[in-house]
Amino acid sequence: TDALLEGGHFDPARDGFEAIGRQAAVANLSDLAASGAAPGWLVWSLVIPDRWTTAHVAALTRGFAAEAARHGARVVGGNLSRTAGQGVIAVTAGGPLFGPAPLTRSGARPGDVLYVSGPLGDAALGYLAPDPDARRARHRWRPHVAEARALCRWGQVRAMLDVSDGLLLDAARLGRASGVAVDVRAAAVPVGPAAAARGR
Repeated sequence: TDALLEGGHFDPARDGFEAIGRQAAVANLSDLAASGAAPGWLVWSLVIPDRWTTAHVAALTRGFAAEAARHGARVVGGNLSRTAGQGVIAVTAGGPLFGPAPLTRSGARPGDVLYVSGPLGDAALGYLAPDPDARRARHRWRPHVAEARALCRWGQVRAMLDVSDGLLLDAARLGRASGVAVDVRAAAVPVGPAAAARGR
């Protein structure tokens, strides 16, 4: 389960509402994949600011539902509330496991190798750079469902987690949960094309 807060996780002044809806689905499907589960269903609760129109909410819903359907998940329910403050999109995701048990962040052991399943930096660039190209790169983030399925079937992975809060922060969380130190080789980290083009 995860919540996206207006002004922190998304910005309607710079992102279309369909893109924000897709982001809400992707963030939660990514967490699900990182625990070793397939996309099954999504429930969401919207806290809608008074300034959002019916068209805004319709676009948000289209993006959310389209991203869920793209990955085989169904939107099975939710709740609506209004606020005079900032918008909130709270989502819970569930689905069947790829393997016999969920993969958590606490299973790593000394000597294990740390991998990422895709290039990093483009989503962070979208936070740091206000221009449209950077924002579009940020919304190309996807849940790594196929990778999670393959890793679970391989059976040699002991711990996984989504790195949407950044590689170093999430690697540190994995290390703390597992009781291990984590050594990251900076030169080996794959960098996304938008971030690489700007020297980040």
